[in-house]
Amino acid sequence: MFKKKLCLFLAVFLLFSLSIPALASSSYQSYTIVEDEMMLSGVSSLSNGEKFVPVSEVQLLFDQRSSALISGDMKTYNEITDRLRNYGVREISLDELLRLTGDDSIPTTYSGEISSTKYTRFEYYYTTYSYAGKTYDIMRVLATPNPAYTGNSVLYHTGTVTKYNRKNAALIAVDLLGIGITSTIGIKKGGAIALPLYDVVSTIGNGLSTTSKVSNVTATYTWNLAEDCSWIYVSKHNENNYKIAARYHKGSMGVGVVIPKLVVNGMNSTAYVKTINRQVTAIPTNYDSTYQAVRAFVAGTGVYQSSITSLPVTGVECQTVTTAVLSNPEHPLYAQ
Repeated sequence: MFKKKLCLFLAVFLLFSLSIPALASSSYQSYTIVEDEMMLSGVSSLSNGEKFVPVSEVQLLFDQRSSALISGDMKTYNEITDRLRNYGVREISLDELLRLTGDDSIPTTYSGEISSTKYTRFEYYYTTYSYAGKTYDIMRVLATPNPAYTGNSVLYHTGTVTKYNRKNAALIAVDLLGIGITSTIGIKKGGAIALPLYDVVSTIGNGLSTTSKVSNVTATYTWNLAEDCSWIYVSKHNENNYKIAARYHKGSMGVGVVIPKLVVNGMNSTAYVKTINRQVTAIPTNYDSTYQAVRAFVAGTGVYQSSITSLPVTGVECQTVTTAVLSNPEHPLYAQ
């Protein structure tokens, strides 16, 4: 009787044990990040069910996460981070990264902290790339502001300033906000923003027109800038001898404007609280291009670079709010 019970127990235990991996594997989806050129072949997954994720989708997620950061939307930021982790983008400390890339020889002039990620979040992932009939191993290293640190850092800048208009002017002629973009070789995405005061306060009252005279406009500007960096390291296939071949920098900026008062047509100062927010993501030409990195690696022409260099902001009467110069670090070491 005891032997029968024991056999029954073992049979049930064995059946249950064997069912666990099957259950787990059915709910787990594996991903591999691939260069977009591979997706052009029409293959979206491997025979084992592993799905391909194009680099362009990963790039888009980083764009969206930066926008969430400067908007203060940490729920979306964390959801995107979880998705990146599922795709295979891994986080790493700076000292681990330097060992991984073989760049662990620290210049004597560097006095920063390499064992901390207080200011900057470092992430990386791998792909392969075919060029001129040969295959190359690719490692992307990405640096973004650490959301846990709210102060100014190498990759994150914020500030507040109040501006006033100095003379009477027609409402339509008063500029309230302008955001420009400068880059090293061109702009792939993001356009300059120009916002006249009339577009903001045209609902202030009946009879207000584009020719109405305004004065004593007070506007308080709060801005924040997040810089994203990408370095592409290239190695001949299976040699694990990575060399930095390209560096890229882009910027995401948010500006909030509060207008507490203005005078219209010489009347008494009008209390008028109005808040507007504008955001721009500026991406340079060829940003994060694997092709440009591999071409530079093969040709031995040095490190290819494409960067957004500044996002200058102007306010009332085109007064400077901030020049918002990006740091454009040449190496991950200088992004911390």
